[in-house]
Amino acid sequence: MEKKETKMEKDLRNLSEMTPQTCSLTGGGTGPDDCMPEDVYEYLLEQNAIKSRVYVCNRGWVLPGPIIDGSCGSCGSCGSCGSCGSCGSCGSCGSCGCGGIDVIPTSAFRGYKNDDPSGCFRRCKEMLSSAGVSLTERIIQMTNNNGSGRPSSSTSNVQDGLSYINSQLAMRKPVIVAVDYKTGSSNQDSIGDHFVIIVGGNSSSGYHYFDPATANQERGTSMDNMFLLQNNKLVDSNSCTGETKYYTVTSIRINN
Repeated sequence: MEKKETKMEKDLRNLSEMTPQTCSLTGGGTGPDDCMPEDVYEYLLEQNAIKSRVYVCNRGWVLPGPIIDGSCGSCGSCGSCGSCGSCGSCGSCGSCGCGGIDVIPTSAFRGYKNDDPSGCFRRCKEMLSSAGVSLTERIIQMTNNNGSGRPSSSTSNVQDGLSYINSQLAMRKPVIVAVDYKTGSSNQDSIGDHFVIIVGGNSSSGYHYFDPATANQERGTSMDNMFLLQNNKLVDSNSCTGETKYYTVTSIRINN
């Protein structure tokens, strides 16, 4: 029996026939070494053929999002990009954030340095700077302290914190957060032990973050690095260093 051609295979074949000089179809989007060309991704996005996360050249991991005809607000008209509110520069539609795309590429990742083993906050600020953003001294406290430098209950600021993260991502600004994974802390919030930077997502599907605990870009930017909202706390079990650590977001650093 002849194998039936899938919709994605048909779309790729049609795109190849239409734009043979502009598209390289060697990348299927399975990872950094097999990245999907941006023009292929844009075409498949418009055809609503992207059903799962793919790795797009020059962008990193991309989560599928709803495709809704309309205006991108201050981005200008983007065809099928959808309504992006105040996302800023829309570029080629798929880059404006409404489709679940990270606000900085994986190439902006800055990881662990042997000569700066306690430099996670500095690495996060370097990644933040790549988006043209700097920090204030203000924080949003997300959890209370149990007295031993571990989180207890969530604070009354959680919804404000989530709204803040969402608003910054909508403006293509990543957000640095402190996370707890052990007893004790020398952090400003007296709970957090480490810093990571949120680069995409939302409170429903989870927030993707880059983790400078590792020097390995693939593990530091993995889509497994995902905070989920559980019991009114953002949590994740992270194994990017080879050792599983249970992260809880304790505070959010406020951008300028």
